[in-house]
Amino acid sequence: MGGAGLKFSFQLAHLGKDGGVSLAQAFTELVDQANTDVVLIIDEVQHAMGAPEGDHLLHALKATRDAVNTRNGTPGYFLFVGTGSHRARVQELAVKGNQAFNGAVTHEFPVLGQDFVEYILQQVRPTLGSKTPSLSVAEAAFKQMGSRPEELLKALNVCRQLPQEALVDEHFPTIAQAFGTAAADVEIQKIEALGPLAEAVFSRICTIGGNVKGSFTAPTLREFSA
Repeated sequence: MGGAGLKFSFQLAHLGKDGGVSLAQAFTELVDQANTDVVLIIDEVQHAMGAPEGDHLLHALKATRDAVNTRNGTPGYFLFVGTGSHRARVQELAVKGNQAFNGAVTHEFPVLGQDFVEYILQQVRPTLGSKTPSLSVAEAAFKQMGSRPEELLKALNVCRQLPQEALVDEHFPTIAQAFGTAAADVEIQKIEALGPLAEAVFSRICTIGGNVKGSFTAPTLREFSA
């Protein structure tokens, strides 16, 4: 902040502490001095849910938004963007009544595609050499693993252990299938840990192709009870 030529009437070290300034006061002063919009981005925002500290933070940010954006003649606005890899949990932040940002706009990012896979292959080719799979095979394998970057990197790392004469494009789909199955098993175990009702709900959603409409109708609830 000092490097941008901004000088505050408070000490940053005292922010959020007893007797210090609140986030609302701090960001209001920041907007006024910067004379423009201020955007705050929090990655993996779903981790703020459930813990008292996280709930307090989100409510403080909501208070900040209201304090800055509802002023007449404000020189800028406070914009809060929360991103996360757990879509259901992120959406819960915007649709659950007790959440600070209930009613906020949500948008699903598209999954990574061919351009990302091509970039990763360029990064690993100097070390993998002839053990680097072709783009078409790697892209298909990436989709098979749920378009998860960490699984793609794990699969490529296994290629290092292949014999020099091995046909990588023949082996890579099998490697990807193993990682994809392992990742799916982890997700299934999470559902099983929630109990038989969660399994019944999940089974029904899978059976009807992912459509969750009608999940709370009387016939559906009787089906879950059974």
